[in-house]
Amino acid sequence: TFDMVFTSLLKRSIKTAMCVLEGMDAMHVPMIKDWRINARHWGSLQGMTAREAADAFGAEQIKSYRKIPTERPPPGRAPPWNEEYVGLSASEMPTSESLAEVTDRVKAFWDQNVQPALEADMRVLIVAHGDTVRILQKIMRTHNVDGGIPARGRTPLLPADHPAKNFNELRGFVQP
Repeated sequence: TFDMVFTSLLKRSIKTAMCVLEGMDAMHVPMIKDWRINARHWGSLQGMTAREAADAFGAEQIKSYRKIPTERPPPGRAPPWNEEYVGLSASEMPTSESLAEVTDRVKAFWDQNVQPALEADMRVLIVAHGDTVRILQKIMRTHNVDGGIPARGRTPLLPADHPAKNFNELRGFVQP
């Protein structure tokens, strides 16, 4: 079992985490929600299929948004602000994000939450989203906790991009 679960503020991540905890009969495990592991804000591309985005902005431009770290999609609507967005005012809510900006917020989340938990020998599960999971995997490949134990083998990551209805559907998705 886990000592704590980190999840984004997005429903699919929270529901996936709850599904895991229920399947493990571990509903008592604390769940910490943090906006810094939310999915990337794609601005005006938000909600579009890949085909719709390519038709609207061009396939090459979409590729640059995905691959060039500093490329930011055109602004869209900011998510509604609430007190869970610790450290951000309503006027600071993103209207789109570059991959570099997402990396910065995920790295801050890791440094302030996960690294100290691992150093305290806690077992941590992180339920996040596509880009944030890939960024966390990269961080885990380069970070060690006290005693030189690689973080990668101690912190399962569970992508919440394809929410499951029950724990058995999730077993193959947990990425150590």
